[in-house]
Amino acid sequence: EKMKNEGCNFRFYKETEEDVKKNTNCYFIASFTTKEDDLDMWRFYGNNATGVCLVFKTFDDNPQEIFDINYVDFNSEMFSRIDTLLINLKNKKVPFSIMSYVFRHLLMKPKDFKTENEKRLIVMTLHPDGFAVYSNNIVTPYVEKKLKTSLQEKRDKDFFPLRLSKILLGPEMPNKDINKRQIEFMISNMNSVNEYGKIDVEISSISCYRK
Repeated sequence: EKMKNEGCNFRFYKETEEDVKKNTNCYFIASFTTKEDDLDMWRFYGNNATGVCLVFKTFDDNPQEIFDINYVDFNSEMFSRIDTLLINLKNKKVPFSIMSYVFRHLLMKPKDFKTENEKRLIVMTLHPDGFAVYSNNIVTPYVEKKLKTSLQEKRDKDFFPLRLSKILLGPEMPNKDINKRQIEFMISNMNSVNEYGKIDVEISSISCYRK
């Protein structure tokens, strides 16, 4: 049914080896969750609760840059049929691409992760701002976005489409009381004045954390 509905969205093109290399790195993703101070999220993504949780708010009620994740069963018959078709087309060297399916695949995740309530920011560009080596030991391109502090920056594409509203310190962060005061002092000494309101600094309310 998916193929029937989206078959009109394909386009033919002649893709060179150089095109493949460029297109591999054209999508950049930042992941978020609607869970602000959650025990499991601290375990999985908070460096065993010693890190921080950055809380962002939107400028608009329905920001176009932020997308909901669709939690699906990749082992279902529908995805099996789609994958089989695309593999057969590739083996027969047919230059076929369902562009809407390619983009939507960036917004799909196995249903087992549904409790994460993930949202994603997606930036598409062939010109990254730099390269870095992360925990996977792979040289990886990245793009940079500045945090907005002025109303005049709202529509500038170089700026992050969300505003930082809170810094939440992990329940297991060493010296968290001191760090809270120091971060508050650091924010108060920032050169620019944030027209969107102050950035709160809080300590996690979780008191029974264990690894």
